[in-house]
Amino acid sequence: MVQTEYDNGKKTCATSLFYDYLIEHKKMDRNKALEEFIDLVRQYDTWEWDENNNVTAKRLNDLFYILNREQFEEEMLKRLTENKETFSLTDTENMILDIEEQKINRYILSKSRQTIQTFAGEYCIGIVHAEQYLSELGNALNNIYPHLDMIILLNVSGKKMGFRTIHDEVNVAEFAQRYGGGGHPKASGAELSKEAFKTFVVDVFGLNPLKPDTDRNEFNVKESALGTSYQNQNGEISYIVPSGDGTYYIVHKGEREAPVYSSFPEAERSLKRTHASWLRFDQEYLKQLSAFLHITLDELKDNYHEVITNHFVDIMNV
Repeated sequence: MVQTEYDNGKKTCATSLFYDYLIEHKKMDRNKALEEFIDLVRQYDTWEWDENNNVTAKRLNDLFYILNREQFEEEMLKRLTENKETFSLTDTENMILDIEEQKINRYILSKSRQTIQTFAGEYCIGIVHAEQYLSELGNALNNIYPHLDMIILLNVSGKKMGFRTIHDEVNVAEFAQRYGGGGHPKASGAELSKEAFKTFVVDVFGLNPLKPDTDRNEFNVKESALGTSYQNQNGEISYIVPSGDGTYYIVHKGEREAPVYSSFPEAERSLKRTHASWLRFDQEYLKQLSAFLHITLDELKDNYHEVITNHFVDIMNV
């Protein structure tokens, strides 16, 4: 029996459906603590925890992978049997999970710099090789690179593929079916077949990875009235420029592109999908402008607005 949602709109998972079956057929009595445990499993499996910021659901899943299966089962069964009123993690478990979270964050940071971008049919996708923390990594990379329709996580040694998205209009379960797989609309998987290996490994081998946008810039910032500068793996420079009427256009390699965009995020999404670009770091951006305009970095920083305004046309052609 498969039911994707409850009457209240909440998404189901195999664990919650099985528990419902056992209760409905009087195979067991209700257990409040167990129901709390099951809902944590359900929230993690459906990624509802991320929407609700219920980190306990994520931490329970992390604990499952830190402990071996037998140890996890033994500890949870003991806890749920002895205390049927409420479920919670212990102080020791939370300390272990704090350490694990730091490890996961370092892993995500590393993989964010190994992600490549390409197209698969109608989808703009990110591809990364990974063997652990797949759900956390897939979700994090989708948020780091929101212009991508999905992230494909490849485990070549295990011959597995995972598909993750944060976009409601993208159904990765349908995409996974192209390769004999399936799953949830936002989290699915498939076997890494020879066809898929050629598509997602061989054919993209020559591509260089993306770079995450920096959030520490002071001058080259998004939605700037002076324009925002980007660069891609080929060294090509682009700018997103406000038109003055609330719309934006793109200048790529000194040439203005035809489309006009109604918002900065729309323009940025198009730029990144078309040219695989990222926000240039202040250090590199200002150094180039300083050399081009024959002024010192200090002069440029002190008079940034005036300098950019006076040399706007020339700068767009750099």
